Amino acid sequence: STLTGGPGATSAGGAALRVAGASTAWLLDDTLVGGDGTPDGAGVEEALGGVAVALPGPASRLELDSPKRMGEPVTLTLDGPPGQQAWLFKWLAPGGVIKPGWSGVLLVDPAHLSLLALGNIPGSGELSLTANVPTIPGLQALPLYLQGVALAPGSIRLTSASHLLILAPGF
Repeated sequence: STLTGGPGATSAGGAALRVAGASTAWLLDDTLVGGDGTPDGAGVEEALGGVAVALPGPASRLELDSPKRMGEPVTLTLDGPPGQQAWLFKWLAPGGVIKPGWSGVLLVDPAHLSLLALGNIPGSGELSLTANVPTIPGLQALPLYLQGVALAPGSIRLTSASHLLILAPGF
């Protein structure tokens, strides 16, 4: 994404992002452009101990449609570096642990997550899989929190997260 600072009209342009105090801004695949002015504004302004940290590499995504009813097909699309192994973290609760070495934030509860192998990411950089949502007798609804991960020797890359709401057929 691109963030642009405000114009300064007859004064200095504004910063695209100001980080102040004990705050840390984690940036992934972002372009920060200072606003027009005399002089132009800075992309990032760190003040009073605030820090902006750029995570390495491009952002990766995980996409799927939700909600889905039991028995319906669901298509999951994950992108990442070609040739890497694709895995899916899943659990019943969200998380929020910053993992700079993994180029992202672990958005699935790390204490309880389970892991599902998806296969290797093809040369296009996009892996799409379709499966039918399982039928679970007696269950009306089940929220799942999902996040993809691309693995290679010495490399771990998290994708964006997604929430899948599974519903009973008549619900």
